[in-house]
Amino acid sequence: MANMVRDHKKDVAEFKRETESAKDPDVKNFATSTLPTLEDHLKQAQSLAPGKSERSSAQMPKASQR
Repeated sequence: MANMVRDHKKDVAEFKRETESAKDPDVKNFATSTLPTLEDHLKQAQSLAPGKSERSSAQMPKASQR
């Protein structure tokens, strides 16, 4: 999970940079439209990262509830 958080942070930073500085309008549009999804994935990864939140199996949703 730590690697996933690190990779998502890097991706978010790169996409933010492209939303501001991309010369190609298609690249800029792609970065702008994809960035919110990447930021959401980063938040999810951070919430699951070891040491960030300890969730017991009692708190985990059952497979039928996911």
